[in-house]
Amino acid sequence: MSTAFVELRAAAVPTTKACVLVGRSRATHYRHARGPVHGPPPARVVPDNGQALSAAERAAVLTLINSPAYADLSIGQIWARELDEGLPADAPVAGLQTDHVRAGVF
Repeated sequence: MSTAFVELRAAAVPTTKACVLVGRSRATHYRHARGPVHGPPPARVVPDNGQALSAAERAAVLTLINSPAYADLSIGQIWARELDEGLPADAPVAGLQTDHVRAGVF
């Protein structure tokens, strides 16, 4: 920050006017005032919504999905076949797709 800018701010000149007088962009001023940002922002903490599978349920679903009978099927096809065979309609088979696609399991 330049000494002229600091002196203007000490004299109670508004930031906008001080930036114009010094020839400095307000965006530059605020970016430097905030300080350096290193790396990505921290991950957002998501509270448990109560619908997550327990460890035993996750293991059972993964065992089913990774079985040889369903090796070449999508999650939707597996769920449809399991419904045909008598799986309850609220069974959580489809909920694991995004977690394990990102992890490279499928």
